[in-house]
Amino acid sequence: MPIANETLSRPGEYASRAATDDMAKMMLEEASAAAEPAGPAKAPPSSDPIELWRSGLKTAGITEDQAGIILDSMLDKGYWERDYRLFNGRVVLRLRTRDAANINRIMAMIDRIRVPTQVMIDEHIAQLNLAGSIVTLRDATLPHPNVNTATVDAIEDAFDKRREFVSRIPGPLMPSVRAALIHFDSVVGAALANGAAEGF
Repeated sequence: MPIANETLSRPGEYASRAATDDMAKMMLEEASAAAEPAGPAKAPPSSDPIELWRSGLKTAGITEDQAGIILDSMLDKGYWERDYRLFNGRVVLRLRTRDAANINRIMAMIDRIRVPTQVMIDEHIAQLNLAGSIVTLRDATLPHPNVNTATVDAIEDAFDKRREFVSRIPGPLMPSVRAALIHFDSVVGAALANGAAEGF
């Protein structure tokens, strides 16, 4: 027995005009969405060494002129130095770029660790890098023989003295000292990164 007030339709027909209108509206919306142009495609990262170098300088917070000063100092003197004033200027730290011998020291240190962990390796590298770079801290001036004229023994003796000094830096000062070294290395790395020669 048919239900009262029910509207029947033949196969292929919608039961009401409202249903027909709703279906038509939905189809129009889908067609409109499909026809909308996609947003602008993102440009692929630049592979141009000069642009990558300039981007690195921006990240490090230095200009091309400042990078040129670092390069000129490296070429003229074999190193570049920068002062950091810590604790509102009460502690002055001077750092210097490290010579190639520091890499050999790090490799030798890793070989000597019997059961190395990443934490141990990172700690030793931080100590060796600081000893390789530190020039002054407050009123203490550490020896840095001329690597072009000094003997290997003299260079290593001076490094040992700097390393011993680093081991006696008060613990509360070390986070700020190491933060300065990390910033120093990032600036030097950005200035002399691949693409620097073309940029200059």
